[in-house]
Amino acid sequence: MHRFLTLTAAGFAGLPLIFSAASGEGLTAVSLVQSWRDEGTPDGQCGSKTGEFETAFGVRSEAIKFDTDNREGGCRYRLAIVDPDGVLAARGWQLKIVFTPQGDIGQCKYPGPRDVPVVRTAAEVAQVWQQGPWANPIIVDTDDRVGGCVMEFQITGPQTARSPVLDIRYLPDGDPGQCPQSGDKVARLGHPAAMIIDTDNRPGGCFFQLRLRE
Repeated sequence: MHRFLTLTAAGFAGLPLIFSAASGEGLTAVSLVQSWRDEGTPDGQCGSKTGEFETAFGVRSEAIKFDTDNREGGCRYRLAIVDPDGVLAARGWQLKIVFTPQGDIGQCKYPGPRDVPVVRTAAEVAQVWQQGPWANPIIVDTDDRVGGCVMEFQITGPQTARSPVLDIRYLPDGDPGQCPQSGDKVARLGHPAAMIIDTDNRPGGCFFQLRLRE
């Protein structure tokens, strides 16, 4: 089940889509919120699902597509979690993304680690994306320069806690050399999962989906 967002903070106003809060108790109320947008003039480098969209717990998100090449600009990515009942905080569970250049640093703007923000309501998502490290989103701008970008997902928390895992589906659409370490992966407590984005002028790009589940 996917729900769509109208975010009101700067840069997100006016989206013609409405968010409906997840219902239920416990982990069934948890959802992922992703933002996938062109940096600069849209020209098809940031394909499939674009904008801000929400995916319910246990459901695989709609695919976004990395297709950056030598066209101008790249693609902005943000991620947040809505947890109305505070279940993840009570378990001491945290998701982090580490964004690292592998080659020319200019292909991976604003590298470094980012804790994925966990908020209680949809109204808080846009606000937390304007604060801290997420004020500078992950920007993928891979092209014909050497190397690409590594995106690693890390889950931390008490070893004794029930810990949700993150499924990562990363599949090539065209030349598989643009999507090193492709396939289905699982980030779990103490066992990160990484993918390498190396899209350039070769045909196609890379599809990317997430699923948060127990």
